Amino acid sequence: MRDFFVAGEIKLNVSKVIRAKTAEEAMRKIHEMISNLNADIREVELARIDDNTVKVNVDDYNIEWNHVNEAVEE
Repeated sequence: MRDFFVAGEIKLNVSKVIRAKTAEEAMRKIHEMISNLNADIREVELARIDDNTVKVNVDDYNIEWNHVNEAVEE
C-alpha cells in the first residue's frame, strides 16, 4: 500500500451569541475574540452518522464574519 495526500475544502457556517450594546459592538467583539490573528486551527474531528469519527488536518483557513442579528431568547 502507498500513501496518498488528498486535499479538499470543508466550509462551515458558524455562529456565536455575543452580549453587546449594539450590533457594531458585537461585530467588534467577535473579531477580537476569534480572528485569523489569534485562532489556531490545526485539526478538525468530524462525527459521522455511524458514530465513527474522522480527523482531518487543517492546512489553511479563513475566518469571515458576514452579518450580525439580534439573538432571540428561547
